[in-house]
Amino acid sequence: MKKIICCIPYTDNIDYRTINSYHQQKYDTEKYQIDLFILKNYGIVDARNMCVTKALVEKYDYIFFLDSDVMLPTGFFEKILQYDHLPIVSGWYFAKDFQNIHTHILPVGKMTNEDKIKSFDTTIDTPVEYGSAAMGCCLIDMKVFDRQIIKPFQWVDNLMAEDMYFFFEYARHVKKHVIPSLKCFHIAEIIL
Repeated sequence: MKKIICCIPYTDNIDYRTINSYHQQKYDTEKYQIDLFILKNYGIVDARNMCVTKALVEKYDYIFFLDSDVMLPTGFFEKILQYDHLPIVSGWYFAKDFQNIHTHILPVGKMTNEDKIKSFDTTIDTPVEYGSAAMGCCLIDMKVFDRQIIKPFQWVDNLMAEDMYFFFEYARHVKKHVIPSLKCFHIAEIIL
């Protein structure tokens, strides 16, 4: 049986729709054990690093990050677990860009015009390789983490958020995939 820890870090509150979408997921319980781990009142960098440490110490096979303002679509776990052989695989969602005050699509990184079209084509049911993934609904094989480096998430001088640091620095040599048909809903709103 493969062990997965589902980590939900939050500071203020968890949207009830996030928890409901998690509990409504179905998956093969004879093949996977998924444990929920909720971290409250830590900054996102510390919370993600604490989740990785817990997963390493308790010998989980995978870590799944679910942000407290992201809703999983029906069938998310059934679909993403078909690709548990990939080191990093996620669904996708629109993210907020607070500097430019507009929404942009995750994943980012290797984004040719063809990739952008693929991202919006939610009929694509197979993983597409990108430079990054959507950390708010991301399955990561624990083999990705170097057991000597316990801080794979860092915030770099307001220039690089913790998830971008992970994708573009820490795991830069690891292939990252996104399944365009796994459209998650980002509940967060831009606050001006």
